Amino acid sequence: FRNATIQLNWAIFIDDSFIDPYLLKSWIYQYVDLRKKEAKGRKDSAISDYFPSYLWEKNIGLLEKALAANDESKYPENEGNIHLNIANNYYLLANYSRALTHFKLARKFKTSFDSKTNEALFYFHKGYAHWQNNESDEAVTELQNALGIYKNLSETNGEKRYKKQLYT
Repeated sequence: FRNATIQLNWAIFIDDSFIDPYLLKSWIYQYVDLRKKEAKGRKDSAISDYFPSYLWEKNIGLLEKALAANDESKYPENEGNIHLNIANNYYLLANYSRALTHFKLARKFKTSFDSKTNEALFYFHKGYAHWQNNESDEAVTELQNALGIYKNLSETNGEKRYKKQLYT
C-alpha cells in the first residue's frame, strides 16, 4: 500500500483535477484504518510500520480536495461518490451528523450503486446516522429500504447468502 500511495501522490501532483487518485487513496486509507481497528491493539507490522497514524481524519481533507477538483455539473456521479466516501469516513469516526449531511448529498448526485448490496448498506448506514441524530421516523424509512433490498436479494439469490446482513 505504501508504494501505491506514493504513486497516487505523484498522480495527484501531475493532474490534481483528476479525481480517481484521490478516491483510490481514500479507499486505501479506509482499508488500512479498518485493519488497524480489527487488530484491536495487536501490532500489524505490515500496516503499522508504513502507516503509524490513523488516516480517517486525513481522508476528509483529501476527499474535500477531490470535491473541489470535480465539476459536479459535468460529473454528478463522481460528486455523489466523493460525498459517499466522505459520509463513510464520518460514519466510521462516529460523527453521524456530518455523515448524514454527506449521505444526503451522495443521494442527491448518485443515480445508481454498483450493487444492490452496496445500495442496502447505504440505506442502513444512512438510517443508523438518522437514529444517532434522534430522527427516528427517517431512520425507520431508511432501514426499511435496506431491509427491503436484502429481502429481495435473499429471495432471488438464496437466503443463506444474505442471512447475516438481515440481522446485523
